Amino acid sequence: MAMVGGSPVQRIYIDGKPISPAGFMASAPVFCDTPQGLLVVYTVGVGAGADIIATDTSGGSLRRLTQHEGANTYPACSPDGRLVSFFSTGKKGHGAGLFVMPIQRPWLAKKISSEVGEALRWEALPAVR
Repeated sequence: MAMVGGSPVQRIYIDGKPISPAGFMASAPVFCDTPQGLLVVYTVGVGAGADIIATDTSGGSLRRLTQHEGANTYPACSPDGRLVSFFSTGKKGHGAGLFVMPIQRPWLAKKISSEVGEALRWEALPAVR
């Protein structure tokens, strides 16, 4: 189980141990069961914006998936663990909206909607009976 807690700066905790970097406001953790192994993907506040970060479940192998393009928030992983979706308030490039990116090649992020929201959840649909 992952949780967000702490004061004055929130961190991501797994099994009671902090895994997000100290001193950075973290939120919205999600587990991604990728072909390369289990990752935790979450939002970290960076200046006036926020970026999407991925780490292993112990906080190691930290990778920044987005780079200073507004507030990138509320990551959600595809059921197969290959893609991450997120909202961005970016004003440059493609502008604000809902994006999808390959977790192994984040530079290929693609805007799929101009809508920006406050939460995402990505799951396979239940089987039709």
